[in-house]
Amino acid sequence: SYYTDWTKEVFRRAVTQEYNVGVEGSSNGSRYYASIGYYDGQGMQYNDDYDKISADLSYENRISRKLTFSSKAGFVRGKRNHNMGTSYARNPLWPVYNGDGTYFKANSIDYGNPVMINNEVTNNSESLNGYLNARVDWKIIDGLTFTATGSGRAQQSRNCWYNPPKYTYGGDTYNGEGGVGESTWLHLQTDALLRYEKAWGRHNFSAMAGASYENRVDQYSSITGRGFTNSALKYETVSGA
Repeated sequence: SYYTDWTKEVFRRAVTQEYNVGVEGSSNGSRYYASIGYYDGQGMQYNDDYDKISADLSYENRISRKLTFSSKAGFVRGKRNHNMGTSYARNPLWPVYNGDGTYFKANSIDYGNPVMINNEVTNNSESLNGYLNARVDWKIIDGLTFTATGSGRAQQSRNCWYNPPKYTYGGDTYNGEGGVGESTWLHLQTDALLRYEKAWGRHNFSAMAGASYENRVDQYSSITGRGFTNSALKYETVSGA
């Protein structure tokens, strides 16, 4: 007889690694800081992982006594495997594998073997995020200052999934089903402010004028295929399904 501890097949001792290194310096009125990092994190369940690479750069330059420029830019590239939450509430009298090495299924529509799901079902995503911020401060004359800021943020992401026949309900129903989804967005914003402040004895005078611009663009597309003639390439042949 079998006794399967499904918690050991679903959960693991997760290991997380994170490394960061940075460098900074200054000379002749300018300062800079650059850093790069790497993160690799395992989820509590098997086949549930996330890793990313990131980089940041900041720079400030005092061009003159009246003019200063500063900026900051960076990106993050991430990858994620999803197992969509496998269950450990499975009959402990059921084994993981049959005697011939195939996955054990209590019946033809038993799709709950967590080891089978982790090994055969595909669901992963990757993304690239970037940003840029810049600022200019200009003291035009005594009391009159001008400040301009600009920022941009963008993201591109892609998700790929595949449910194979025999091991999933959707795969069995449609002889394999899979898809690819892609999305992008871009956000731009600029602000400009002109300010004047003056004091005459006990009297203070101030005035300001400003302008702002903001724009955001979002795009999303997806494709789903069913009826795969070859499951080996999974979602890569989705257009021919």
